[in-house]
Amino acid sequence: MFERIWGSAAFLLVGLACAPAGPTVDHATDAGAITGATEAWAAAFARGDAAAAAEFVTANGTIVPPNMPAVSGTEAITAWAQAVLASMTLVGVSSTTDSAQVAGDWAVSRGHWVITVAPDSATTVADTSRFVVVWERQADGSWKAAHDIWNTALPLPSGG
Repeated sequence: MFERIWGSAAFLLVGLACAPAGPTVDHATDAGAITGATEAWAAAFARGDAAAAAEFVTANGTIVPPNMPAVSGTEAITAWAQAVLASMTLVGVSSTTDSAQVAGDWAVSRGHWVITVAPDSATTVADTSRFVVVWERQADGSWKAAHDIWNTALPLPSGG
């Protein structure tokens, strides 16, 4: 019986030693891909392309805009983006990823973006916002946002 247990254990250890290693994770490449996806997402929004912007979110992903309810799913996020884009004249959008931490098929990024809008023909307003995004690696190796939350970095208006 003792030989049988040791024999089984030895067989298992040899099998594990010969098993292929898991996928190699290149954190710098993944962080760069996440930064690129964030920039492409901002570019889609800047073009006024709500459907393209929504494609950077997983099919059941959730965004949490400031002072609004959470929005989940591609259809709802596309509709939200269309409504937001229709409500303003967008002058520009830029984004910066300050950090991206990768853990297997999940990652978290933190950064900021500036959106400039023109409420009327004589005025432009820039809002700097901060974001935190939880990313999920897709089957094709790309990254999509599973959860995205952001808020303004502008101070609250003074009360009067």
